[in-house]
Amino acid sequence: MVGTTTSDWDPESYDSMPLPHLKWGDRVLASLNPTPTDLVLDAGCGTGRDTAKVLDIVTGGGVVALDRSESMLKALKKKLGNDHRLEVVMADLNSELSLNYQCDAAFSVAALHWVKDHQTAFSNLFRMLRPGGRLVFDCGGRGNIASIESVLAELQVSPDVWNFAGVPETKENLSKSGFTDITVSLIEDTIYIEDRNVFEKYISTVVLPFHLDQMRAEEKKAFLREVLERLPSQQIDYVRLFASAEKPSN
Repeated sequence: MVGTTTSDWDPESYDSMPLPHLKWGDRVLASLNPTPTDLVLDAGCGTGRDTAKVLDIVTGGGVVALDRSESMLKALKKKLGNDHRLEVVMADLNSELSLNYQCDAAFSVAALHWVKDHQTAFSNLFRMLRPGGRLVFDCGGRGNIASIESVLAELQVSPDVWNFAGVPETKENLSKSGFTDITVSLIEDTIYIEDRNVFEKYISTVVLPFHLDQMRAEEKKAFLREVLERLPSQQIDYVRLFASAEKPSN
């Protein structure tokens, strides 16, 4: 992932979950439509789920896989091996980066809501694209996991690890970063996890890992139990922010 939390992920547990991210990644890549010779940036690559899909496409190109999580990048390298078309970069999109890439395309799946400063992130992505390069991304948007945020508010727990942006500010931030041909939308995509144990593990591993990481061991179980008891169902009310934009050719 690409935010600035000091905690890190548990890649093995993360990849074991029934992730809707697979569908979100397919939607992003269908829109991006990379060609076999493209150099593609995967921003917030995680364990390389979508990186692997792109490597299958860019047989004569390459992928720059960027993430701030050391544990995720370690899992990616283990999964994908030493592919000469792959460059792995540990970096935080919240900070101004001086990475000298001229990528043909860039994408991000389920990562940018962990980034507090979208303006800086978009400016970084803009600089890493060649003129005419295209950006497509998915992340949590305005209204995402509202039922969980409501429970956190009841428990007086700050949800400030997330940045669930709306359409107007996303268009503005992309435009200020230099992008044109901007399209942004919000897509409701609620999921239901039938198995109670899987649901509990999903909430702790995918949704609330950084909240739990800030607690003492004896507090974690009680907090998670309280959250689960207060949620109205085993649904997760995802709202996806889906956007595409282009770096002008001149």
